[in-house]
Amino acid sequence: MTDLQRATAAEAAGTEGTSLPAAANRHHEGGPGRTYASFGVVRALRQIRHAIRRRFFEPPDYQLLFDHSREAEARMTKALGRPVSDLDVLEIGPGQDLARAIFFGRSNRVTAFDHDVIAIGLDPGRYRQMLARNGLARCLKSAANEVLIGHYARARLVRLLGLSSLPQPQFLVGDICSDAPPKNAFDLAMTWSAFEHFADPARALKNILASLRPGGLFYVSIHLWTCNNGHHDIRSFTGQADALPLWAHLRRSTQHLVRPSAYLNRWRLQQWRELFSQMCPGHTEILDQYEHPEVLGPRIDANLARELADYGREELLTVNAVFIGTKSKYQR
Repeated sequence: MTDLQRATAAEAAGTEGTSLPAAANRHHEGGPGRTYASFGVVRALRQIRHAIRRRFFEPPDYQLLFDHSREAEARMTKALGRPVSDLDVLEIGPGQDLARAIFFGRSNRVTAFDHDVIAIGLDPGRYRQMLARNGLARCLKSAANEVLIGHYARARLVRLLGLSSLPQPQFLVGDICSDAPPKNAFDLAMTWSAFEHFADPARALKNILASLRPGGLFYVSIHLWTCNNGHHDIRSFTGQADALPLWAHLRRSTQHLVRPSAYLNRWRLQQWRELFSQMCPGHTEILDQYEHPEVLGPRIDANLARELADYGREELLTVNAVFIGTKSKYQR
């Protein structure tokens, strides 16, 4: 594994299983409601091929994902001042494998809110709903993923978590920007690698805050547009990261090589900071950089630095910006 592949592994774990709930803009293919697999059968087949490789040659690194989840749990515990246990939890954009919903479902009641219909096993009714709402490509990708690695992955989850069976979350289907979850219903709202795909982040955050009870906690991890694979070209998440130049989407000389697989609002770090400062005063910010400063930092030579002159090293080398805070009694 190359240094770049090692650095990318943390990013892939961060986006593993996430679902993309918004529409594509004019720079990206597709229309409203598109997700990774909804950009056509060809890209769905690319993900199916990757699923085969994961199943037989490269098992999904749930250990890395759970290490990150335990780190997030520790941050939540510190912010709450109590263990993350016996809580009503809302996860926005859990994705098809539900790994974090399952992790936090060990000791909590989790509701999974997603734009896509999520099926556990080969439930014909759920797949009919998925076909109607999310299209053929999503159906093909999800069914193939279930057949190839679904049972295997769940068995691995059971072993890693030391459980006799996997907890089953409740499901809500909708767009967090327009379809508000139940109000004052949750103690914790959490999301990973979803906000960068929202067309209206302020509305999404407003709906999340409204879903929390007073004193409830939000944990929002955002995969930054300005990080090395912030473009969400599917090759970066299916073992082909080396096929793309560094920060290809931010450089005029290489932008044409990038094929984004999802809508991206292209917000930069300062915009996220302004949003949370305005709507959630007193929040905590954490920047997850993983190995990027050590692995990618030295590769920013003079020529690359000139091409990336509009971007600071902080936003180039940060993978996820995490915002944590509690809902005050004054917030509705």
